Amino acid sequence: MPKLANNPLFAALILCAISLLSMLVASLAVGVVLYSQGLEALTTPAAMRWVQAGTSVATFIIPVFVWRIFFPHFWAGGYSPKLLTARSLLLGLLLVAGAIPVALLLEYLNSLIPMPYWVDNLNAASQQVLVALLAQPGAAAFVANLLVIAILAALSEELFFRGTLQPLLHRAFGGHAAVWTTAVIFALVHMEFTAIIPRVFLGAVLGYLYLYTRSIWIPVLGHSLNNALAVVLARFSTTEELLAPDTTEILTYWYLPALGCVLLAVAYQQLRLAHAAKTGVE
Repeated sequence: MPKLANNPLFAALILCAISLLSMLVASLAVGVVLYSQGLEALTTPAAMRWVQAGTSVATFIIPVFVWRIFFPHFWAGGYSPKLLTARSLLLGLLLVAGAIPVALLLEYLNSLIPMPYWVDNLNAASQQVLVALLAQPGAAAFVANLLVIAILAALSEELFFRGTLQPLLHRAFGGHAAVWTTAVIFALVHMEFTAIIPRVFLGAVLGYLYLYTRSIWIPVLGHSLNNALAVVLARFSTTEELLAPDTTEILTYWYLPALGCVLLAVAYQQLRLAHAAKTGVE
């Protein structure tokens, strides 16, 4: 057992197992509410937000702190404000700004891949839930969506994926392999297979932000900005546009992904060089 306790892959497996168990407990709690109160109890946008918030906490935040009790020696850190510099923050924002239009192009390419009917049905169901949240009118609903989708979701997911899982995989496989492996797991967990390619890509962008800055707050900020942009754009979209987004629209603005690639290349190179100068490791 002492050998296993010092094995990063075993620690990663336990982290995922705790997350799955915690998610099942949360699902059971939702099931109890449905059984006692009826389906309508969780079909209002406010109730859906509470479920979304509770799921984020149960699946990502609680498991990390429970896991830390058993594996304190693997705690990666990255939470000190001293790790935040104006240069890393600016380069991080440029990297995310470049990644967003590229991700939209990848989403279009992903849409060209034929999917089995169950994937389309799963995507349609998740879209309906998302639309119920985002289409609700009123300033209070808009702020609530920003808090749950843009802030809490980003913070909880980055704590779990980039702040805990990626460092464990880094110890086992090295930096680049850890970034991409974590990105694939990140995309699979979201279960949006019709957009899995851009999910993997964005997960990798956030992974490299953590790899080269060693600050969890920069990927948290990048993730929050990406989600906040989705909430803001949804505010100016119709229900029909939210249910069936036009992925071909990015082709009209082809220069945005092209500019995004330039920003990605420049910001990534500068982050890598700054990291190498600081640590001696590329």
